[in-house]
Amino acid sequence: MRIDLRQSEEMCGESGAARAIAAIASAHRGERIEVLSDNADHLFAVRTWAERHGHSLREQDSRRVLIEVA
Repeated sequence: MRIDLRQSEEMCGESGAARAIAAIASAHRGERIEVLSDNADHLFAVRTWAERHGHSLREQDSRRVLIEVA
């Protein structure tokens, strides 16, 4: 699954990080979630949350993280 937050980060309401975290929390074990964002703080929040909840960080760069759901 790919979650692209690059265009939506200027919109009001729920943060991109919160939407990505909700998607990871509801995903099935073994599923890979790719999060794309130009906002480093959002990617940091998603990565930190995922690692704290036992999910695996598979890949990362300055605009993308790939999480495998535990």
